Amino acid sequence: MGFYPRCSFCALLLLACERALVVGEHGGAGRGREDAATAGAAGIAFPDAPSDEASDPGADASAGAGGGATSDSSDVVDVGVDATADGDGSPADGASPDRPIIPGCLPDGAGQLTFQSSGGLVLDIAQGNEINCTGSVTGSQVSVTDQAGPILGGHAALKVDLVFDNLAPGYLGVLPVHVTITEIAGALPPVWISSDTQCSAEITTHGFLEPTDAGALYELGGSVTCTGTLAPAPDNANPPVTITLFRFMTAVLYP
Repeated sequence: MGFYPRCSFCALLLLACERALVVGEHGGAGRGREDAATAGAAGIAFPDAPSDEASDPGADASAGAGGGATSDSSDVVDVGVDATADGDGSPADGASPDRPIIPGCLPDGAGQLTFQSSGGLVLDIAQGNEINCTGSVTGSQVSVTDQAGPILGGHAALKVDLVFDNLAPGYLGVLPVHVTITEIAGALPPVWISSDTQCSAEITTHGFLEPTDAGALYELGGSVTCTGTLAPAPDNANPPVTITLFRFMTAVLYP
């Protein structure tokens, strides 16, 4: 009588241990469902196992498209329209489909100002198409203005004015030029002025670029040489300036 109850108790304990080992094992999806059924029959509750739908990569991608998660494709930015057009997707004003708009002095990007001087204004400037340049014709005079900056540690800019007499469109060669140098800084910018005969320009580039509403746009390039020094203007207390190197590529608008 006393033996059989003990054996029945041992058999029940062994069965419970086997069931506990089966439920705690990491297996495949089919084994997990079988373990859950066995545990349910024994009255043991466990957290729900992840469903096949939640583990489907396709479901994750669709959830990212419609839900809060973002997919990798959302990080790709298309700059094609913004780089070549206005914000509404239309071509930029004045843009040509054959040539991009180049900001700066000349539309072909060839603008240039190289200027070295000593004395009352010590400079060594070499700038490209980022310079500001204008050129106009009044009667027989052609006036060209180039402005480079910043200079002198960012506290000033350099403006150079050239005035030619009888500079016909396309002319190449040497002719006199009147030079005015202005250091744009403060309320009274210092100015240096050449005489009418001490400077000459050798024009090596003088070609038509494009028509505009105001006239024909030409590019004008060459070098300037001055004998002696440029005298300071009457309200300029600085010493005279010696130009040691002056090359330019600028714009002229002929009517």
